[in-house]
Amino acid sequence: MSLNTSSPTLIAPPAERLVSRRIDDLLVALAPAPGIVEIRTGETVVASTTRAVELHEVDIQVRFYIPREDVRLDLLRPIEGTTFCPFKGVASEYWALADDTTDTAVAWSYPEPNPSFAGIAGHIAFYDSLTLSVSQ
Repeated sequence: MSLNTSSPTLIAPPAERLVSRRIDDLLVALAPAPGIVEIRTGETVVASTTRAVELHEVDIQVRFYIPREDVRLDLLRPIEGTTFCPFKGVASEYWALADDTTDTAVAWSYPEPNPSFAGIAGHIAFYDSLTLSVSQ
């Protein structure tokens, strides 16, 4: 299958909403996550959803983006940070655990991602310092 390099390409039935994008011979894809995705710190559930989005990038582990309304923002506090991804755009929202005074980021989001990745707008991803589980 050949992918158009100038715009996102649907490569699955619309119900699955899998979107992929090829930039400089690298492929990035979004797809709905199967089952329940949970993020924990210790025994505390920070996020739980059946509406997560999987983001697949070449040479990077799959990341799960969770709708903001399914995240316990009371357990997080905003910290400063900005990074740039040529696929997704500018990540300018970062969070630390509310009870952590070190400003160690545990989560991030792209408030206005590039149009090809609008599916992660309003979603938050988490670093590996928190525990991720996916169940059916």
